[in-house]
Amino acid sequence: MANTQVNPVLQHIRRMAGSATETSELSDRELLERFTARHEEAVFEALVRRHGPLVLSVCRRVLNQEQDAEDIFQATFLVLARKAESIRKQASLGSWLFGVAYRLALKARASAARRHAHERRFAAMAQTEVQPDESLDDLRALLDQELHGLPEKYRAPLVLCYLEGKTHLEAAQTLGWPSGSMSKRLEQGRELLRLRLGRRGVVLSGVAICTSLADSAHAALPPALVSSSVKAGVLAATGQALAGTVSVHVAAMAEGVLKTMFMTKVKLCVLALLGVSMLTAGVILAASQDKPDKQPAKAEQPQRVEASVDTPADLALVPGESLGFMRLAISDIWNLPALKQMRQQAGTTTTDLLRRAEKALGVPIDAIDKVTLIALGLSEHQEPYILGIFTTTRPYARDKVQKALVPDGTETKHNDRPLVTGKNGVDTAVYFVSDHMFVLGDPRAMQAYLELKPDAKTPPSFGTAVKLASGKHHIVGWIHLPQDLAATLRQQPLPEAVAFLRPLMDLQSGSVVVDLAGEARMRINLRMADEDAAKQAIEATQTGIASLKELLDNLPDTAIGSDALVGLFVDMGKQALASCRVVREQSSVVLTAQTKATPLLSSVIPGIAKVRASASRMKSSNNLKQIALAMHNYHDTYGHFPPAAILDKDGKPLLSWRVAILPFIEQDGLYKEFHLDEPWDSEHNKKLIPKMPKVYALVNVEPKDPHTTIYKVFTGKSTVFEDPNGIRIADIADGTSNTFLVVEGDGPVPWSKPEDLPFDPEQKLPKLGGQFDEGFLAAFCDGSVRFMSNQANENLLRALITRNGGEKIDGIP
Repeated sequence: MANTQVNPVLQHIRRMAGSATETSELSDRELLERFTARHEEAVFEALVRRHGPLVLSVCRRVLNQEQDAEDIFQATFLVLARKAESIRKQASLGSWLFGVAYRLALKARASAARRHAHERRFAAMAQTEVQPDESLDDLRALLDQELHGLPEKYRAPLVLCYLEGKTHLEAAQTLGWPSGSMSKRLEQGRELLRLRLGRRGVVLSGVAICTSLADSAHAALPPALVSSSVKAGVLAATGQALAGTVSVHVAAMAEGVLKTMFMTKVKLCVLALLGVSMLTAGVILAASQDKPDKQPAKAEQPQRVEASVDTPADLALVPGESLGFMRLAISDIWNLPALKQMRQQAGTTTTDLLRRAEKALGVPIDAIDKVTLIALGLSEHQEPYILGIFTTTRPYARDKVQKALVPDGTETKHNDRPLVTGKNGVDTAVYFVSDHMFVLGDPRAMQAYLELKPDAKTPPSFGTAVKLASGKHHIVGWIHLPQDLAATLRQQPLPEAVAFLRPLMDLQSGSVVVDLAGEARMRINLRMADEDAAKQAIEATQTGIASLKELLDNLPDTAIGSDALVGLFVDMGKQALASCRVVREQSSVVLTAQTKATPLLSSVIPGIAKVRASASRMKSSNNLKQIALAMHNYHDTYGHFPPAAILDKDGKPLLSWRVAILPFIEQDGLYKEFHLDEPWDSEHNKKLIPKMPKVYALVNVEPKDPHTTIYKVFTGKSTVFEDPNGIRIADIADGTSNTFLVVEGDGPVPWSKPEDLPFDPEQKLPKLGGQFDEGFLAAFCDGSVRFMSNQANENLLRALITRNGGEKIDGIP
């Protein structure tokens, strides 16, 4: 009987101990992802205990009262709980929390100063120069202020190393940087801090800055504070009431910060929409036949809108309570004469784009009829959900679409509708409506969409927009701002540079119609609150257009360079802005303009190809950065870089260095599966080839074998991988910033095969590149990644390949 009573207690203690051990080994990103998915109290507690000392320290330094500091501590972690989903990809959670806590503490101090007139106001203190002989508290407060003002790339390493006590290696791993880059950023950050403090009259050495930051970093966490903060965070994340866990004052402060963050994003979205509308008007503006309401405008009252029998099937799926939609007639645009001619002229570029698009979507581009994008309504703490409705001109193969978008997906019924959700890191869901239509989006967006009620009330402008979109137009867009959102938006300040756009904040709804046949024409209709608001909005619009004209007219040649595509768009923008007309029709502002469609359409595929190449180059650059970081972490662990190959006892190469660094690219499990005493193509090891990590995959070409790579190292005399036992950084006499570490080498090879780029000073250089026409990407021994042009001098390349040649390198282009 005794054992029966004790066992549950022991089991609970073991579970708690196991949970603490498990969470302590997880990264911030992993903890955030797990908390977002499961809302586990132990996971959030791990975050609070990990970063709580930093947060409480900054709160105490800004605020004089302990209770005020603890209130801000709780408010900071409430914000974290509510924003965990959107910040889980944050490289440095510590730096983010420092910024939130510091801003909250400043607001609390300013509020306290207003309540107590006899206390020193923050504004006055902030403007007072702190002299070196002032109190240590003043110095620390000034350090916080200047640290908060640093760019994130310099603040993050300082926060991690000096305020959270991480080693250089731990901080580098958190940020995904090579340890060499970490040391460089820390040095630059300290220097920036020293200069900023110097302007305030404080002269400190780099060592003194480090000491001052470290001395202010430690704060013991009261258990009761941790407990209440964790409970409140879990309740907030799950949408439950906070009564009894934190004070109303703390909840209000957190709510204020969340609202500020939200409104900042909304302002950027609205300003971007207005700016894009004006810029588009400067490139492809078109006319439509819709007429504005001749009656004086009133605030749009919601009403039920029934889909008529003439409403296209895709538009019938657009919810009336959405924030907006945009419908693109892909088939009509694709078959325009100018675009047909351009496709023929583009040749292999067109073929490559079409093949890639079909592989990504599961449907050929020429089979897509319409694409309708939907932005579901906003809440104060949720960014808009974006969905895409795809219709096809002929039945699509569902298995191909599912394989492309949600491989190994799981099908469920949601409100009696089939929904396939991806797994294994595929954050996508597909609702298969019919054999001619499917809806694509984030799983959370899809769930919210399928839960909408069909009889919701909608603004009158929605029905008008649906009729427009049902017509023969190439592009139709619509946006609607609900009254409460519009009212909140109007209360927010605008950046000084675009303050003239303030009248446009009275926007109730807007539409844009684009036609591309013959001349490219566009009509933008902005429905304002009333005629007076429309008159002011016209002035703001005209000011914006004049600013754009001035910008384009005074654009320096260096901004365009030799890029013909950029030059084409600039010329077309000037032409369209010259033809732009802005008029008021009752309470609406109508903007129209036009330009020649052929040059625009002719630039579509080259433009897409250029954007895709740029994105691919960025992706390959990130791959190389991760590989270089893994190399450096290997060096930090073993005292040298990995050898080019794992050898057997007789010196025969068995497996590539790409296998050796697997534990350092979060692939320790895969590493342990390899038989390190067998060759790469042994019966056992060749079964692991299909498990190639994505970091080794090609990004801009389609290899015949998908499990091959072109990321290679140079082997041979004087290279970084000359020694079969591995080279140390100290052996790189030419300097880490002047020596290749990993490059893109032409000719894909199985990723685990020990095959690289042999270098002989007396022989021809091995062929480099293989992904980009203009050159190749290379990771250097300092962790940096640079693009090397095909025009690079051969002597320069030879100098960069060797680690100890002593060549003089004046600069790398």
